[in-house]
Amino acid sequence: RNYVASASRASFSPTWKRPSRRFGEENKGRKVVRKMKIVLAVDTSGSISDMGLSEFASEMNAIKNSYKSTIMVVEADAKVQKMYPLRDKIDTRFKGRGGTDFNPTFEYIEKRRFRPNVVIYLTDLMGTFPRKAPRYPVIWVTKSKDTEIPFGKKIIMRRV
Repeated sequence: RNYVASASRASFSPTWKRPSRRFGEENKGRKVVRKMKIVLAVDTSGSISDMGLSEFASEMNAIKNSYKSTIMVVEADAKVQKMYPLRDKIDTRFKGRGGTDFNPTFEYIEKRRFRPNVVIYLTDLMGTFPRKAPRYPVIWVTKSKDTEIPFGKKIIMRRV
């Protein structure tokens, strides 16, 4: 949550409800609008248990409710299985359950030219990493404390 708050882009929207501090009541004020483009990648490989996938779904819900942002969900194991925008309801019927390779997800993002502010990858880190770090920041959300990552930031999920 802290990273998403600091990485969000701010723009301004005119509003009559908030008067301008500089020019007074008769002029429009400005309201800060923060927007994010997030790619939320979910590891749906066979090494992730059904309980792990349900925990990933609750994390997706928490991310969705944190800030106003455009969230694209990419479900992948050894290849990209499904991609959809995250709306009101989270689809818990995850596709995949094969091996784990992180390369197809990053290739898919580059091929589609998403240009995200951040990629949040929910995974157990048991897979093949890309050789080169992408141009955007990557956050690896995992329960694995032992596995090293070649790039990005690792966040350990707490057990509830």
